[in-house]
Amino acid sequence: MTSRKPHREHSRAVLIGAGAYDRFDQLDPIPAAANNLDGLHRLLTRPGGALEPDNCSKMLDPPNVLAVGELITKAAEQATDTLIVYYTGHGVLDSRNNHHLHLALPKTDPDLVGWTALPIDVLKHTILYSNARTRILILDCCFSGRAINAQASGPDIAVGQVDIAGTYTITSSAATKTSYAPPGDRFTAFTAAFLDAATGHPGIALDELYLHTQQHLRRRGHPEPRRQIDNNAGRLILFPRDRPVPASQKSGIRTPPSRPAASGIRIHPNPEPPRPAASGFPTHPNPEPPRPAASGFPTHPNPEPPRPAVPALGRGIGRRRLLIGAAIAIPVTAAAAAGIKALGPPSRPTRLRGTPVAVLSGHTDSVYVVAFSPDGTTLATGAADDTVRLWNVATHQQIGLPLTGHTHGVVSVAFSLDGTMLATGSEDDSVRLWNTATHQQIGLPLTGHTDWVRSVAFSPDGTMLATGAANDRVRLWNVATHQQIGLLPTGHTNWARSVAFSPDGTMLATGSEDDTVRLWNTATHQQIGLPLTGHTAWVVSVAFSPDGTTLATGSLDDTVRLWNTATHQQIGSPLTGHTNTVWPVTFSPDGTTLATGSLDDTVRLWNTATHQQIGSPLTGHTNTVWPVAFSPDGTMLATGNEDNTVRLWNSANRQNIGLPLTGHTGSVESVAFSPDGTMLATGSRDHTVRLWI
Repeated sequence: MTSRKPHREHSRAVLIGAGAYDRFDQLDPIPAAANNLDGLHRLLTRPGGALEPDNCSKMLDPPNVLAVGELITKAAEQATDTLIVYYTGHGVLDSRNNHHLHLALPKTDPDLVGWTALPIDVLKHTILYSNARTRILILDCCFSGRAINAQASGPDIAVGQVDIAGTYTITSSAATKTSYAPPGDRFTAFTAAFLDAATGHPGIALDELYLHTQQHLRRRGHPEPRRQIDNNAGRLILFPRDRPVPASQKSGIRTPPSRPAASGIRIHPNPEPPRPAASGFPTHPNPEPPRPAASGFPTHPNPEPPRPAVPALGRGIGRRRLLIGAAIAIPVTAAAAAGIKALGPPSRPTRLRGTPVAVLSGHTDSVYVVAFSPDGTTLATGAADDTVRLWNVATHQQIGLPLTGHTHGVVSVAFSLDGTMLATGSEDDSVRLWNTATHQQIGLPLTGHTDWVRSVAFSPDGTMLATGAANDRVRLWNVATHQQIGLLPTGHTNWARSVAFSPDGTMLATGSEDDTVRLWNTATHQQIGLPLTGHTAWVVSVAFSPDGTTLATGSLDDTVRLWNTATHQQIGSPLTGHTNTVWPVTFSPDGTTLATGSLDDTVRLWNTATHQQIGSPLTGHTNTVWPVAFSPDGTMLATGNEDNTVRLWNSANRQNIGLPLTGHTGSVESVAFSPDGTMLATGSRDHTVRLWI
């Protein structure tokens, strides 16, 4: 059946979150509940999203069951196209009523569950009799699988086995399993995975969205979700990837992108000492095994099972995806990632024509990242098979055995300036340093991050390493001692999503979910001046110009901004034109041109002196443009895409150079020019690396 999008005006959503409880002796707080609501609301109501902002209601910490009932009933009556109901909080069981599932609210009394919590049967009944064409129920709580017929088995329940027929139900756990809220994380484990799948794979149908969510949770060793399979609802595109053009823009009037509503609630660490928790949702380490609980939603490390040694399952939520929760991409400029000011001095103009010369096989799962050594003789590749491989660029042969030690996929790699050392970041939350001559790990892993390490970057002098991870701050390391020497940022009021060194290594830039950019002195680890403000949504990419005087930033507000790094002032007006999130921002080697890629399937080139777009957008790709790289001499641009192709562009006339480079059978995850510009390496979800000349 053909996929479809919800009708924005005829659809409704109700997002319910319970994060604070009167009976805190048995029901521990869930600080992530507020963030869960904000994150989901933001994606559903962004321009071009599934819902009009007025049609998506949030209710954090409802006063009672009646308030929830009135809100859901109203939405169920008004919705004629799609109805979405989401709950996050404690799932509690009524021991007096066959252990039926109830959704806890702030005033829920675990001893009087039937009278003080929302019965799941009442909720399902209300949804079932809605006028909506498609109904979606999403539950993020312990024992949520009880919302699906207990007699059904397996993770996917077919229609007819579910007592809420016609509704697509997704639950964060099985009927007898707890769900998980990692301590200190912005989101609960399930919602982080769900939102990250949505932002990492915009435009996919609900069935595929569920599978990506399941894959993420499985790789992390978290409880796996369950669902009701409905062949019709499963083709709904809950998070559209393209945006309709507003009527005001069609008439020649440009309206600024609207900023999604925020709850205005900031979550701070709880200063109170940890309380005993009968709910099984303690927020502190507990040496004792958790006690049986009505809700069983643990937040401390002990209940989390050890990460299983499962086969690598592909990219899952996407290495570079940055929007929410467990998946943060922290883009670093190509120069910084290689530990050099530019990708090596080009000795002659690029002569690359896109002729395939080799397919490097050996990885057994998606290739996330490719990087040339500074002298261009070696290629490093990191993949979802938990390994790094080094390749001889001249012979196209693997050099020695794979570099092993990581226990989950390798998502970031960087060579030191002299090429003698390689840094790798992984989904196992660690960083490892390798001697490129001996292929041996140098010392112990660098640990401290609490989620996937999406970025590793050597300072230009090679003495410092910056690493960034999902739901974590940027960490600075002394390369010689392997000791952490800094933890940034301390000034952002939300997670940092992007980081880049200045070319001289004296400054670090961070972009954040708080919509700001901050500059840091890498010697003192102190913030330099005031935050750079102006963006109206998360800042997801930052890049320094080659001379370090200008910083470019890309955002979810669809704009690019340029900043003077000395005065901290915005240079001119925002660069507008993209109609969706701006992912990569990349300066040409001479700094005169900025290339930007977007979810709108286009690449745009900008004159950094005049701040004007150079000609028309570069079009041709049929999906999100992520990897964007200039050749070392700046005459060529390479772009990769989820349409499995690579395109080469003449940066002067903005024309395609030849036909698209085809051969990959999976999404192109990374592209990199050799330092002399005569070769291009591409890594793909098809498990291979291809070399082109």
